Amino acid sequence: MSRGLLKVDPLSDSAEEKEFSLAYLRSLSTADRFRMTIERSILLLRLAAAHEADRETPPLTKRR
Repeated sequence: MSRGLLKVDPLSDSAEEKEFSLAYLRSLSTADRFRMTIERSILLLRLAAAHEADRETPPLTKRR
């Protein structure tokens, strides 16, 4: 099913790009999708820790 790389404009959100992403996700097994989700979560946590991100939500501010 490999069609090679899809070159897309990073600022656009085309239907072809969405279909390509859906086809890729459908080609993965449930275990692979789950593993990918966990790995992304771990990477995001490491990135947040590396930049000393605050896990607390910012206080709401009122606009005048």
